[in-house]
Amino acid sequence: MDPAPTTEGNLDNSHRTRDWEKMNCLLDHIPGIIGNRDPKTWYKTEAIDPQTIAIREYRYYQHNIHYLIMGTERAILLDTGPGLSDISAVTSQLTRLPVTALATHGHYDHIGNLHLFERIAAADIPAIREHCEGDEYHSTFHSSVSARRRAFTVTEWLDLSKPIDLGGRQLTIRHTPGHTNDSISLHDPDRGYLFTGDFICPLPNVFGKILMGTSLPDAVASARMLATEFPESRVFGGHTGFLPPRSLQDTHEALEEAAEWAEHGSGIMCSFQKGDMRIIASK
Repeated sequence: MDPAPTTEGNLDNSHRTRDWEKMNCLLDHIPGIIGNRDPKTWYKTEAIDPQTIAIREYRYYQHNIHYLIMGTERAILLDTGPGLSDISAVTSQLTRLPVTALATHGHYDHIGNLHLFERIAAADIPAIREHCEGDEYHSTFHSSVSARRRAFTVTEWLDLSKPIDLGGRQLTIRHTPGHTNDSISLHDPDRGYLFTGDFICPLPNVFGKILMGTSLPDAVASARMLATEFPESRVFGGHTGFLPPRSLQDTHEALEEAAEWAEHGSGIMCSFQKGDMRIIASK
């Protein structure tokens, strides 16, 4: 979620990048340094329904929300947080089903606890494979927006053409680049739930040079696809709260306006609002 400096022209900004990495690493850990990280007090749980539990990281400054999505045979934990508190201690109290951890994208505040799980899934897409040696994933500063390098072993590669079968419950997976090039969303067709990570969430969605790795054209295409395929679905994002179905179309329309401004408008930064959805774009 945090911006990083960019290098323009022929200026050597490598020292600024190194300084940013050090500061980012410190900020990553400050919430844990100054407070109690006991999972019993770090997280709060909220039942969306008996088989879908939101795990709120309410003491973390970004207010992450992770989702335990259960079937009759297995469960998916969608996103795991920055790794400041052991989320597996929470999931083990919520279900006896085998839990597979899956990140919506590679930012540090979503992959931080993946290594705690024996089962780790990842979408089988080039944007993720390029960070792997075989099944071993290694984050970089640019992929995770953090100086802290993380590694884990992928035990299940997800084919986007096939649903994820949890036993009596299936989830479809979509590649939704924009916030990052490796972002994915999950859809539960029976319940009308759409889990979007950071691509669509109540926080202002930021695109352009202000947040490295984002792509406004990709975001427009992804939002159009989601709004077209799942127009009646409730949206469950990766931070702060849940959203009504209208947020999909609102996001798409705001992104279209942002893309038009980026191509023809003046200035270096502009904000666009549709309903409750806010887009901040920069050149």
